[in-house]
Amino acid sequence: MIALPNPWLTLGATVAVAALSAYSYHAGQQAGKQDVQSAWDSETIKISEASLRVSAQTRINERALQDAADQEKKENANKIENLRSRLTASLDELRKRPARPSGANDVPSAAPVGPIASGTGAGLYGEDARFLIGEAARATTILLQRDSCYRLYEAARSSLIKLGSSKE
Repeated sequence: MIALPNPWLTLGATVAVAALSAYSYHAGQQAGKQDVQSAWDSETIKISEASLRVSAQTRINERALQDAADQEKKENANKIENLRSRLTASLDELRKRPARPSGANDVPSAAPVGPIASGTGAGLYGEDARFLIGEAARATTILLQRDSCYRLYEAARSSLIKLGSSKE
């Protein structure tokens, strides 16, 4: 006859094995969680550092672009001021021109005749010449502002291209 072991001893051994298994499972889970958390933390730190580098570079680029824009605006304002002073001088010079006569068919006495001399504007009345010079100055101002916008756009575009190529 085979003797059966003590049931309390069997129960105790079973509980001990179950407790040891549960502890091992729990310890493995905690170690796995710590591994995953540390990997997550290191990846988050890498991303944060890269973000800070890009942010710092972006601020440097922004400051350089703003400085270039300020310089461009200053130069454009100087060009426009120079244009306005030339306009004022030209308008003062035009005060010597004769006024438009009251008759619609009157021709100015100093009007040059012929195909070569007719496009110079030398025979224009004062009002007409002032209008045309004012329009030319306005158009030149618009062209100066347009060219300034183009230069600022190209500076920003090249900065963005440079920033994009440095990330790759």
